[in-house]
Amino acid sequence: MTVVSAPLGAAGARPSADCSGADALLAEYGLPGHAPVEQLRAVTRVAATVAGVPMAVVNLLSDCFQHQVGEVGFAGTDSDVTDSMCAVSVQDERLRYLPDARREPAFAANPWVDGRLARVGLYASAPLLLSDGRVLGSLCVFSEEAGRLDAAQLGALTDLAGQAVALFEQAKLAREAAEQAVEAREAQDQSERRGALMAALLETIDVGIAACDADGRLTLVNEAARRFTGTSEDAGVGSADWARTYSLLDEDGVRLLPVPEIPLFRALTEGSVHGQVMVIAPADRPAVTVRCDGQAMRDSTGRLLGAVVAMKDVTEARAQARELIEARDQALAATRAKTAFLAAASHEIRTPLNGVLGMLEILALDSLTTRQHEYVQVARHSGDALLSLLNDVLDLSKAETTSVTLAREAFAPTDVAREVVDALAPVARNRGLDLTLTTGTADALTGDPRRLRQVLMNLVGNAVKFTGSGSIDVHVATARTRADSAELWIAVRDTGAGMTAAELDQLFQPFTQGTQGERFGGTGLGLALSRQLLELMGGRIEVTSEPGVGSTFTVVVELPLAAPASAPAGPRAGAAHASAPRRPRVLVADDNEINLMVARGLLAAEGADVVTVADGDEAVRAVAEGTFDLVLLDLQMPRMSGLEAAVAIRALPTGGVRVLALTAETLGESAAACREAGMDGVLVKPVRGADVRRVLGELRG
Repeated sequence: MTVVSAPLGAAGARPSADCSGADALLAEYGLPGHAPVEQLRAVTRVAATVAGVPMAVVNLLSDCFQHQVGEVGFAGTDSDVTDSMCAVSVQDERLRYLPDARREPAFAANPWVDGRLARVGLYASAPLLLSDGRVLGSLCVFSEEAGRLDAAQLGALTDLAGQAVALFEQAKLAREAAEQAVEAREAQDQSERRGALMAALLETIDVGIAACDADGRLTLVNEAARRFTGTSEDAGVGSADWARTYSLLDEDGVRLLPVPEIPLFRALTEGSVHGQVMVIAPADRPAVTVRCDGQAMRDSTGRLLGAVVAMKDVTEARAQARELIEARDQALAATRAKTAFLAAASHEIRTPLNGVLGMLEILALDSLTTRQHEYVQVARHSGDALLSLLNDVLDLSKAETTSVTLAREAFAPTDVAREVVDALAPVARNRGLDLTLTTGTADALTGDPRRLRQVLMNLVGNAVKFTGSGSIDVHVATARTRADSAELWIAVRDTGAGMTAAELDQLFQPFTQGTQGERFGGTGLGLALSRQLLELMGGRIEVTSEPGVGSTFTVVVELPLAAPASAPAGPRAGAAHASAPRRPRVLVADDNEINLMVARGLLAAEGADVVTVADGDEAVRAVAEGTFDLVLLDLQMPRMSGLEAAVAIRALPTGGVRVLALTAETLGESAAACREAGMDGVLVKPVRGADVRRVLGELRG
């Protein structure tokens, strides 16, 4: 098929509309300039393969132009939107499928159909539909000849269009996160400059500063204060009886100030002092009248650290106080904004992911062909990758604020490493790599195996991604350090490109990548998060690397030895004659039909009888009128929220019904609110089959 790489308007004419302004939607996503082109080409390759056609393309549509940001099978270019087939197709927000576009009246005179630019026969276009209903463009597949696509192929095209949208959302989030990281670094630099400036100001400004610790011992007297008192640099410093060193009088200049009335002691004992006037009267120089403002100093927990007083014009002192208050408020506002952003991002991304991953898991349970299973697995891996990125961003934020809670349970390090190697072995084989696991002496330990698995998944995943040929070896061993603990040692060696010394220096910085990272993509969060998690465990990561030879990442952490496992209990008498377990009856309340479809499919696959309702009010009525073993409540529903419904259900005479929350929020506040409402636990979206099996298993005891 011959395709002309030229604008698609008649005879290459420019569009007549005024196109001087950028399209608002594309500008919001930084498109087309920040499009993930290589990842989109991977989507179009899969789309072409699914449809069995030679050509596929991802088009972005602005007011006047069609931008091709990922194509396969032909050389694309930006073009006039006037004759765009995709622009016509997305007028209806459903997949458009034409076995023969030449028979479609809407395209009868289109240059892509009538031969002026090409001869399109089979044509299908899936809109790139955002969660708020706006359309970025479309994913199109086409061929020169007429043909047909079955329902599974059309469904796969719709799913792939969703994956393309997820890529755009991911790129947008990564770009925004990078911009925030730059702002954070600039704020830190500004704070350090302010600290250095303050130290210099103390010795150069004409404001007298005096400070003491919590016990009243003098700790600081600056140059201006020494001039006021006529004393040497160390006079009274370190003493709690320093008031005798200075002649401090009342405002009248006659009465000697008792220690409890001295501004610095008032600030220490009363918490603050404002506008107090006193006279400093050295014996060998004229008296000085000063106006004093000061306050006690406390740390973030409220513990008293000491007090400080400024002695000069009250206007200057108040200006400095305002500056300090503004700096504090800015820091608090930044913290609140970051928390709100992470909560919103988690909810908005996890909700559609629940539908994507849940329906793919349900689809995998059907009788599919081998190729269809492969396609489902590709889509699931893509969704898992997006979920992993989201978890990394959230976990990194938690680790930075030390809000991660580490589990303490017995585990075998070799089992953790084997799970990681088994999970990544198919990826390694597809890349022609040998991925092996070798073990030395490895004791059972007590710690957080899930977090350790997360670290190893990052390290081994990076080794597979950045190794072009050769092998990756994961070696696990422990060494006893004390009678009750051992040092765990896990090394991940690869034969990849290696890194320079300059790249190693920046290796663990968030959103920072070396040349290999830029080549293969990613956000640069994995290693930063891995180091944070290991530091929380009391461990570390060591790295050695040589360009052209490979790299070795070594995890070292000391953990308590696990207590020997007790022997399993024997079978219960009469168990062989027990009756078959009753099918659990489950009520699911969610206002999102896709989420209800996922819940019905996953629960039914595990043998549960499922009843679904659309809001909390219906859920309360259903529990009042029927009998259920388990109730799953989405937190955000119309009319009555999940929290309100839980309180109402607990007020009913329902016996021991188990109530769990369904939520896309992961920062901890929701879990506390759920406990207060009487819920028994939380299921975080996207919900997987393993989650359902665990919850139903808890019901069965």
